[in-house]
Amino acid sequence: MRLALADAGDTVEDANFVESMADAGILRLYTWVEWVKEMLANWDSLRSGPARTFNDRVFTSEMNAGIIKTEQNYEKMMFKEALKTGFFEFQAAKDKYRELAIEGMHRELVFHFIESQTLLLAPICPHVCEYIWSLLGKAESIMKASWPVPGVVDEVLVQSSQYLTEVAHDLRLRLKNYMAPGKGKKGNKEVPHKPSHCTIYVAKNYPLWQHTTLSILRKHYQTNGGQLPDNKIIASELSSLPELKKYMKRVMPFVAMIKENLEKKGSHVLDLELEFDEQAVLRENMVYLTNSLELEHIELKFASEGDEKIKEDCCPGKPFCIFRVEVSLGFFVSSFIHARMLSSIFWAGMLLHIFMFYSSCAHSWIGRHYSQTLIS
Repeated sequence: MRLALADAGDTVEDANFVESMADAGILRLYTWVEWVKEMLANWDSLRSGPARTFNDRVFTSEMNAGIIKTEQNYEKMMFKEALKTGFFEFQAAKDKYRELAIEGMHRELVFHFIESQTLLLAPICPHVCEYIWSLLGKAESIMKASWPVPGVVDEVLVQSSQYLTEVAHDLRLRLKNYMAPGKGKKGNKEVPHKPSHCTIYVAKNYPLWQHTTLSILRKHYQTNGGQLPDNKIIASELSSLPELKKYMKRVMPFVAMIKENLEKKGSHVLDLELEFDEQAVLRENMVYLTNSLELEHIELKFASEGDEKIKEDCCPGKPFCIFRVEVSLGFFVSSFIHARMLSSIFWAGMLLHIFMFYSSCAHSWIGRHYSQTLIS
């Protein structure tokens, strides 16, 4: 109830209490308590030692950012926002860490998260948090505990993690399109073989036409106090540049994409270079990408090593990928097994049809013979 009331709204308008939110809140809190119990039971199986992996450092920064934002929201009495940053987004950071940490979650970080989450949620759900506090073996009440002290937030590291999430999502969509049946004749749509390998190309710099467009947008953004002019003004200026004339069909969609990302992600989308090393981020998370796509191997290359299409379509923050099937022993084995399975299904079906045919014939003969017997 308290969770749903906190989510009802922060403005002077009437509160928007949603009953389904209260029901979902019960499930969220129950799931949270059960996860804490699971972590306590699996204490020995959690990873120990230095917490230095890429995902360890990202998780630490995201926790620090969540603590800072939640404290600011509580100070402003913005309880809906505090619930968003101190519970929903905090839990999302934990779920992402659990998914990406192929080497296993770090024990110290897991229990630092549990303590911080319990303290952040205590003003809204004190009874549940008091119960979790006791599960952690704390002698005193959570009401006497100090507010968690945040550490340093590495914004570049958080951006690189967001980049990894977006790349993984984009690769899944590209793989889905790759596996879609070809647009052949009706009834003749061949499903491609599942790829075994993938090459990911990353670019150090934008293509010339994108570099020029971004430079002009960045200049307008800085001179207009963080605002971009109308598209007509931008199109007029860009179309007057000789080096962009043959790219104008692609320039304005690119401008629209930059404007959209500017609202979502901030001014760093206007940067001509990324603040982090794309290849280093992808290489450090190669096991996760390979496993999530169910591939045998992923190769990393710079866009400069590819053909003209790759050089044109690949830009910083937007890698280009090519899926392929490489013949190997594993491929032959899987193909052979698949063929044998199809063959077995075919012959089993044929035998079933033959059995049903002779069975119907036998029933028909017995029926006629029985009828003749009765007549005679």
